[in-house]
Amino acid sequence: MNSAQVSNPASPQSSDTRTSDFVVAIDFGGTKIDVATADLNGHILWQQRLATNAQQGAVQAVERAIKVAYTLMAHSIEKTGGRCLAAGAVSPGVIQSDRI
Repeated sequence: MNSAQVSNPASPQSSDTRTSDFVVAIDFGGTKIDVATADLNGHILWQQRLATNAQQGAVQAVERAIKVAYTLMAHSIEKTGGRCLAAGAVSPGVIQSDRI
């Protein structure tokens, strides 16, 4: 999947706010960044993969990941009517100003 593609592997099935709430996660890898929203049962609602572009520094990677996270959250809110209850991010190393 390239950075222009957003996928929806499972359509939300309930319009009840309690069951349509979701979380967002960002996984920073050495060469890719995965961003996704998931329902409270762990089913992915929307996801997108980005190239890390590590040679351009850590700041741009974090900024792009957050921008995608907001986009996926907006998709999830629009489609489910739910709320984002939590956000999490993981990284294989320490994020510094010039590298990860």
